Amino acid sequence: MELTCKPDFDRVVERMLAWFECEIIDRPVVQVYAPKPASEQRPLPVKEHATLEDRWTDVEYVVERADAEIHNTYYAGEAVPLFFPNLGPELLGNMLGCGIEFGQTTTWSVPLIRTWDEPWRDLKLDPENRWLKLLLRMTRLGLEVGRGRWITGLTDFHPGADLLAALRDPQNLCTDLLEYPDHVKELMDVLDPVFYIVYEAQYDLMRQAGQGTTTWLPAYSPGRYYPTSNDFSCMISTQAFDEFFLDELAREWAWLDHSLYHLDGPGAIRHLDSLLAARDLHGIQWVPGANSGPAGQWINLLKRIQGAGKCIHYAIGAEELDVLMENLRPEGVMFHIQTSCPEEADAVVRKVSRWR
Repeated sequence: MELTCKPDFDRVVERMLAWFECEIIDRPVVQVYAPKPASEQRPLPVKEHATLEDRWTDVEYVVERADAEIHNTYYAGEAVPLFFPNLGPELLGNMLGCGIEFGQTTTWSVPLIRTWDEPWRDLKLDPENRWLKLLLRMTRLGLEVGRGRWITGLTDFHPGADLLAALRDPQNLCTDLLEYPDHVKELMDVLDPVFYIVYEAQYDLMRQAGQGTTTWLPAYSPGRYYPTSNDFSCMISTQAFDEFFLDELAREWAWLDHSLYHLDGPGAIRHLDSLLAARDLHGIQWVPGANSGPAGQWINLLKRIQGAGKCIHYAIGAEELDVLMENLRPEGVMFHIQTSCPEEADAVVRKVSRWR
């Protein structure tokens, strides 16, 4: 597959596939991004919208803005030009009937199941749902406009526990695990098909366009890839995580060709042993959270992941490279780094290339 924004894309794919297997082809992998020089920048489109919802759902404007942003970005190493059809992290809940509130950079769903007396067993995805149709229209336009220039990614799904939390409200779900455990397990089964249906709807469009899959976490697979998650897990014990949600995640990992797990913050670390024992999970994206301090404090955590044979995706600053390169093996590690200019981006790639 040839991309004008990334002429060496085929080689990038080879390196990424080796990274998923904790192997190296010719050098360690690294994703480095930088703004192009001001003289090469294209102005971002400007358009007035009456409401935030109008802005989020203006498909043509969203793709036009992405076009300019991709043009203005320099992609070094395994950084990939990507259009991400983003309608917020609780989109599956909206597809099932949750209300939606729009912010400048994210959206929130309004819980749908207020009590267990409501007809929650009847929940199912309507193929004519507004949000599903909007997602597919955005995906089609991204594939059309970006053909030969960028990769169009999957949306942010947040299935499983996070979908259940969106429908019930996270605090309610915490008490449900104690008071209504059978209801929780039954509703998880009711919700289980939704992720696969929506994923396949987008994936079919991508296959028709001759590309594989990526998403907001920009690894790439010629087949089915996704960064699985359970952000709700920060609110529960490992015993509850294993009992209620681990089987659902395991089904996702077995179904996907390549998978990561989005380990979001120190509160999620207690579940790491359960994740590292999973046969079909390829790797961990570690996200330490805001104001978490220097990357070097997490070296023992990263070594645990490496020791279990899982690959690592980690967003860091370029100034943190030295301590991590000194303490980790290069096999199966991919850093995500933002730099200030193309020259700095290229210097980072050269530095990582010497990592042995």
